[in-house]
Amino acid sequence: MNLHASELSPYSFIAKKSLEDNIVTLSSGPYLRAGAHHFGGLWTRDFCFSIEGLLKLGHAPLVKNHLEKLILARRRSDNLVPRSLDSIPTVTRVLLENILRTSPKLHDPLKPEFKGEHGTLAIDSNLLVLRGVLLYFKATGDRFFQDVYGPELRGLLDFYRPFIKNGLIVQPKFSDWQDSVARNTATFLTNFLFWETSLELKRQFNFELSQQELDSLKALLWKTFYLQRAGLFRSLPKQEQLSLDGNLFALLRADFWRTTEERAHFYQRLKRSPLWKNFGLATVPNYPPGQKSWTTKMVGLVHYHDQMLWSWLQGLCLKVAKLFHDTAEVRQLEARLNTILMRDLAVQEIYTPATSLPFKKAFYRSENPFSWGAAFIVDAGLMK
Repeated sequence: MNLHASELSPYSFIAKKSLEDNIVTLSSGPYLRAGAHHFGGLWTRDFCFSIEGLLKLGHAPLVKNHLEKLILARRRSDNLVPRSLDSIPTVTRVLLENILRTSPKLHDPLKPEFKGEHGTLAIDSNLLVLRGVLLYFKATGDRFFQDVYGPELRGLLDFYRPFIKNGLIVQPKFSDWQDSVARNTATFLTNFLFWETSLELKRQFNFELSQQELDSLKALLWKTFYLQRAGLFRSLPKQEQLSLDGNLFALLRADFWRTTEERAHFYQRLKRSPLWKNFGLATVPNYPPGQKSWTTKMVGLVHYHDQMLWSWLQGLCLKVAKLFHDTAEVRQLEARLNTILMRDLAVQEIYTPATSLPFKKAFYRSENPFSWGAAFIVDAGLMK
C-alpha cells in the first residue's frame, strides 16, 4: 500500500516510519527486527505480532520470507520455532547495547535461539507463527504455506500436546511475553490464542480438529479465568492479576461471546478499569516480588509487566475502540497518541506510569523504534 504522508494522521505517519525503519534486507531476503538497539535481532514474538501492520503497509513479501525462515529453523525433535534469529547471541547484543551503546548489524547466516536467559523456551512462538500464516493467507490469498508446508504447520500445532493438562496449556516459567514474571501455569492469553488459532486453522486450512473440543476449550477459558467480581478475565488461575492483553484480544472475537450485549457490556467495564484508563498499563495489581526475574530487577525493570505502559497495548486499545465505533473514545486515544509520538518522533517500547515518558535507567532504556508497538498503532490507525 503506497500511502502519502497527507493521508496519514501524525501518529500513523510516525508509527509507519518507526516500523519501516526496522526492516532489514540480508542476502536471504527481507526481515523485521524487533528494534534498533538491544532488540536488534529477529525476535519471533515481536515480528509475528507486527504482521498485521506490515501487511497493511504492503510488506507481504517480507512477511512471507520471515515466516518461511522461522518454519525452516524449527527444532526438528519437537517442532519448536526459535524465540529469535540473530547473527550473534542475543545476550551478547543486549550487553553490547546496555554497556557500550552499540548494536552490531545483522548478517547471514542467521542462527536460531530456542532458550532465553532462564533456560526456558518461548511458549507462544509456534502459535504466533501459525497465526501469522493465517493472517498472510487472509490478506493475500496466497496458498504457499498450505501447499508447501502443510505437514510442518500441523507439526507446529502438535508441539503443544505435551503441555496440555486438564484441557489447558500449562507453560514453563518466563516463557510468554510477560517473561519478567514466572507465570509457570496456564495463562489466559496463551490459551486464548491457542483456541483462536486452532479454530481458524480448522476453518481456513481444514485442519482436522474437533469442534466439540474447541467449544469445550472456550467454555474452560470462561470457567477458569473469568473473575466475576471484576467482570474481566484474570491473567492466571486463582490469582488476582488482571492483564490488559487478553481482555483486549477477547474483545476482537465476536464468536468468543454468547451475545452481542455481553461483549458490549464487557467493553464498558474494561474502559472503567485502571488498565484502560492508564492507556497501555500491562497488569493490575502488581505481581508479587518473588515471581519476578532477577534479571529485570537487576536493571531496574521490576515493574516491566505490571506498572509499565506499553505502546503495543495502546495501539490495541485504539483498535478495540474503533471496532466498537466508540467515536469519543477514539478521538481521545488518537489525541494521546499524537501527543506521545510527536513528542518522541518514534514509537517507544514502554513508558513510565507517572510521566508517560519513555522508560530510562542506567542499564535499560525503552527500545525505539519498537516494531511491535509501531505495527499495532499502524494497524489501528489505518482501520476504517
